[in-house]
Amino acid sequence: SAAVVVNFMHHFQLYCRLRGLDPRRTRMLQALIEKNYKWYQQCLMLDMEVLQLDYFRGKEYQDFFNYMDSTGGFWIHRWGNNPVRTFAVGLLLEDEDVKSLHLPYAHQDFCSCGSPAAPKCHWSAEKQEYSCRDDALEPPPRA
Repeated sequence: SAAVVVNFMHHFQLYCRLRGLDPRRTRMLQALIEKNYKWYQQCLMLDMEVLQLDYFRGKEYQDFFNYMDSTGGFWIHRWGNNPVRTFAVGLLLEDEDVKSLHLPYAHQDFCSCGSPAAPKCHWSAEKQEYSCRDDALEPPPRA
């Protein structure tokens, strides 16, 4: 709902102000947050993530998480883990420390199979969802 977006962004920006951080300091955050500081619920959300747990157990992340938790947003506004992790990674890590794996992925009405120029997606009108075509799962040819 809209309340989720507004309240999450409000508390994220407040955290940034309290810690002297630019809420759009990385390319990742610039891609998520408009220049007028609006956020349209985009975040990293996959069925598979490879995480370095030391980072999430560390002081900086724990400070961010504990602040966000102290606002009650997880309970009141039903914030999920994906926006919190996405914004923490974008805020607290440098762009070069974040790696994006380009793996074939399809879920409901989203498909990222193949290259953007030649997507390898199949839409099922019956199920109302995408799936990756079989040839999207083949390893790319070696150069």
